[in-house]
Amino acid sequence: MEKRTTKVQDLYSIKLRIWNCIIQLKPELAKEEMSSDKHLHYDYGLDSLEYEKLVLLLEDEWSIEIEEEFTRSGFFASVEGIAEFLITYKDVFNR
Repeated sequence: MEKRTTKVQDLYSIKLRIWNCIIQLKPELAKEEMSSDKHLHYDYGLDSLEYEKLVLLLEDEWSIEIEEEFTRSGFFASVEGIAEFLITYKDVFNR
């Protein structure tokens, strides 16, 4: 049971780090409660340039490289999707 609890805590921590990267781009979102399934463009108003900056922030945050093919995928539509990508393809639990 403790392994699962740790993974859930780690997942929340990953989502929070993603949210903090988004807030760096759009400080006005700091007043919002993070909703990991809201769309970054339609609900939070990120434009294409902000998406590019977000990718750079995420790469710096986890010291990884994110291939362009993934940035244009459905993964990058929400915090949940980005977290899923980072866990699945970049194994960020230990970073």
